[in-house]
Amino acid sequence: KAMTLKQLAGIASRRGELSKAERYLLEALALQERVYGSRSRCMEVGEGTGEAGGAAQAGSSGGSSSSTSNHFNVAAVRMSLGTVACRQRRFDAAVEHFRTCLDIRRAVCHGQPHLEIALVLKELAAAERACSPPRLGDAYAYLLELGSVVEALQHALCRSGGGGGGAAAGQVSEGLLAELATGATKQLILVSKEMGDIDASNQHRADLRKRVLDEQQKVAEEAR
Repeated sequence: KAMTLKQLAGIASRRGELSKAERYLLEALALQERVYGSRSRCMEVGEGTGEAGGAAQAGSSGGSSSSTSNHFNVAAVRMSLGTVACRQRRFDAAVEHFRTCLDIRRAVCHGQPHLEIALVLKELAAAERACSPPRLGDAYAYLLELGSVVEALQHALCRSGGGGGGAAAGQVSEGLLAELATGATKQLILVSKEMGDIDASNQHRADLRKRVLDEQQKVAEEAR
């Protein structure tokens, strides 16, 4: 039933019926937490044996245990609630949902890099920046972490020969990772400038130029 409620929430969200979408998602979350456990129980999955953490790292490759998959489902509902709250311009509420989602995903992944962690970091940084007043320090920290996670995923993808990023990376593509890295750097330029740190802003701008030049060089080499 929780999955059905999540699907109904998606339909309502696409129709712009955000209050209805939130209601469905909260019902789904309540059902999941009754069956799988509370937020604290979700966190414990990542603190036991390596079985759960290793399964989480398998991403969508089919190696996930049912327990880990269940807790990823709880995190997915939290992610959707955060997205709905952002569309409602309730950024404080969005931050809380995204933070809970991040905590669960970190726990089940045992701190290993994963695409799902990168995606929630991106949304969390944006929500922190959109709060009133903006939480620029928190946004900056999440963006730095996003850059580190993406870099680790890119290394994993290179080691796998470009075949999907391996277990820790989840099912990722080089293009998606490049897009996340570029987006994070652009946001770092803006946030550091808003914080008054011009030196950091200039450094991130230089990093962005280097990334663009590296991409152009790579494209040119592949075209030869």
